[in-house]
Amino acid sequence: MTTIESTESPNMVSYSVCAEKNSTYTNEYYSNTICGKHVVFIITTNWRWGEFHITIDEAEREKVEEMNPLIINDYSGEVDSTTDGWFDSAEIKNIDSYSDEEKIAIYESVYEDKERQLPYDSCILEDENGWNLDDTIYEVYGGVELELD
Repeated sequence: MTTIESTESPNMVSYSVCAEKNSTYTNEYYSNTICGKHVVFIITTNWRWGEFHITIDEAEREKVEEMNPLIINDYSGEVDSTTDGWFDSAEIKNIDSYSDEEKIAIYESVYEDKERQLPYDSCILEDENGWNLDDTIYEVYGGVELELD
């Protein structure tokens, strides 16, 4: 008979994490090569509601409850749901490091309006404009409620 031991610490506990209203944000990190240079574009969405699952050492519970913001990704978190999101902001990392010509090419690739207020939908960014979604970071501000899974 073969015995398989768990690699998880016996003190690890799985929790459902609920965010306070309007306090969950996602930061989507896109990358592309434009004019021969690596460009990173970040789109931030604010969510009315977010629920996640994390597994932490029982001793971390108090620390996690007090974090502001709580970065779900730091705890190998899983997204259960986000509800009622709206566009919050968009940022091109290190925009000042590009020439005026490069900036115009970048702006045309990520924004659908000349005022640079509204980024393209992710389908257009990825499928038509060649951007790759590299990572999504989930942040919860203003406290969380932890419930045992």
